[in-house]
Amino acid sequence: MMNTKSTDYKKHDKNKYSDIGKILYEFSTPEFVKQKRGQLWFIILGICVISGVIVGIFTDALSVVLLSIMIGFIYTITHNQEPKDIYTAFTDIGMQYKDKFYPYQNIEKFWIFYVPHQQKTLHIFIKNGRLRQEIAIHIKSQKINKIRETLGYYIPEDEDAKEPMQNMLARKLKL
Repeated sequence: MMNTKSTDYKKHDKNKYSDIGKILYEFSTPEFVKQKRGQLWFIILGICVISGVIVGIFTDALSVVLLSIMIGFIYTITHNQEPKDIYTAFTDIGMQYKDKFYPYQNIEKFWIFYVPHQQKTLHIFIKNGRLRQEIAIHIKSQKINKIRETLGYYIPEDEDAKEPMQNMLARKLKL
């Protein structure tokens, strides 16, 4: 078992995860990355919300008015939320993430997105019948090479993967 700098995972009830195999690497990770948004960001958000409401009123589109108000409301409320720590463990038979266990035979591939001093994200693709589920795990101070080595032994890494456009846009706009 590899110890990480963060010891938040030690708070988790180990008995809850007793049947996940031998733990090779474990850590806690934030539920989401809290974006630092300044006053200008909220001013621009306010202008966009008011513009959406005005456009919705003049075009008789109640849905645009409601959507604009909801977007402003949601971003204002989530701004003050703190991310919860999520327990993550890689074992000899699968991956524990949140309260769900994914055996390696159900994991298609993984890739790691890394922008120095900005973002480190582990992307796991789960085979779920015809659907493909992607789990994005924010990596704090964990060692990327240890994660790559541990997962690479059991599942293939997609070394050609690129950041999807919607993720890049959300990161740049601090959404």
